[in-house]
Amino acid sequence: MKILKLGQMLGGSNAPSAAEFTNAYSLDFDGVDDYVAVGNNSALTITDDITISAWINISSFVDNASILEYALPSNETEAGNFLYRITLENSGGIGNDIKLGHEYGSGSNQFGTIDVDLSTGIWYHLAAVRDISENSWTLYVNGVAKTPYTYTNQATGGDLSELQIARAGTTVSYNGNIDEISIFNSVKSTADIVSIYNSGTPTDLSGESNLVGYWRNGDTAGASVYPTIEDYSSNSNDGTMTNMDSGDIVTVVP
Repeated sequence: MKILKLGQMLGGSNAPSAAEFTNAYSLDFDGVDDYVAVGNNSALTITDDITISAWINISSFVDNASILEYALPSNETEAGNFLYRITLENSGGIGNDIKLGHEYGSGSNQFGTIDVDLSTGIWYHLAAVRDISENSWTLYVNGVAKTPYTYTNQATGGDLSELQIARAGTTVSYNGNIDEISIFNSVKSTADIVSIYNSGTPTDLSGESNLVGYWRNGDTAGASVYPTIEDYSSNSNDGTMTNMDSGDIVTVVP
């Protein structure tokens, strides 16, 4: 079956209305230099509780490829710290680890690896939850919690950090599709995560409490406008497709 890309469609009339939830598109990242730049915003500068949700479909495993991170890697001071980060760790050609964590002080790492078994060409829902009362990061894969990673020090700094999707630092890019990214400034419960996973079908999160960012990666409230990736939260932190074109908005969805 031929996969149509947005740039091949006529008129852009397939975009969902604001009143109707439709998940029609995702972003396709090439693993070379594609990414979405969201930038710095106080609502995203989170050092406390956080929940990050995303759908991913990996085309090939690139070691240390970031799904999402909030940092300024070119600034090796506390102001540029990683406040949160989710990356793929590739071992022997098998994507068997995901690294979660943050930094404190002047770039001291609080990252841990979670053992997973991911395959290419399959949609997965990931949710990463930092609970500062427990000093822990918990990863959920398709609604199922993995053993939490426990850290020592809370995240600090990040005043100059920026959100970027599908790029680690300034070089390593994710290869595959990413869809329906959301960030909450709270700990979502297991029941919440299971509801977001929704048996494998993305659901509308725009009315969820504590939502600070929601990027639907191609689906918009009006006509699709490349290269903008609209933030559906109340904060309007729109992203910009970088080193990409309109053909990278594709109809490959969970």
